[in-house]
Amino acid sequence: MGKTAGINIGIDFAILKSRIQGTAEFYHSNTNDLLFDVAIPDITGFETISTNIGKIENQGFELTLSTHNIRSEGFNWHSTFNFSTNSNKIKELIGRDANGDGIEDDLISSNLFIGKSIGAFTVIKPTDYTR
Repeated sequence: MGKTAGINIGIDFAILKSRIQGTAEFYHSNTNDLLFDVAIPDITGFETISTNIGKIENQGFELTLSTHNIRSEGFNWHSTFNFSTNSNKIKELIGRDANGDGIEDDLISSNLFIGKSIGAFTVIKPTDYTR
């Protein structure tokens, strides 16, 4: 089971007699032992095995603005705008260095690359594998 430690900092605000209101939040978390399906040799009779591996860093920002554009006796107009961003990065995988170069190996068959986002596509040249 994965373990996550993180921080979430936010602020709520209102200005112009609450005609403009908003929320801004930043979060950052680190997850260890993330449960992920890892590719295994077909000879086993299975394609993948679920296992706890690695460390993932996740961070993002979210901004929400709500406005009361028109307030009158018979008509009210409200608008809400939202902006958010999220990124994750694989920090560690299984800790294996098969070629002894001092750099932890990626899990190429599972499309997991250290320093890249989960689900990122990476082109690999068989004769010139570099990160």
